[in-house]
Amino acid sequence: MKSDPNVFAGIMATDVRAVEHALDDAIAAGGQMLQNFAQGRRSANLGVRVGQPALVKMMGALSAVVEARGGVASAHDLMAATARRHGLSYVNAGPFEDKGDPDEKEDPRVLTLVGS
Repeated sequence: MKSDPNVFAGIMATDVRAVEHALDDAIAAGGQMLQNFAQGRRSANLGVRVGQPALVKMMGALSAVVEARGGVASAHDLMAATARRHGLSYVNAGPFEDKGDPDEKEDPRVLTLVGS
């Protein structure tokens, strides 16, 4: 017996949302760990070089998680477009948050203000 294609679409929508949320949680946990690292090293009166190689590795890993988040968001856009082309509905799996316009470019002035 074949299953309803809309049920499959709903399962995929729920799964991709779970992956997006897991990556957001990983980014948040990584940020908390970095904060604890910086503050903890100082409060423990350890030298500035203590843990530096591990910190560099962690920053690289967290950067990869941020890149992965963007890749998952792009895959999500492709999955949604495929569902639309095939007339599939996944609304029963909602509610969903707005992903924003995938073609919208970030305002570089915002990044400059945050980074300065």
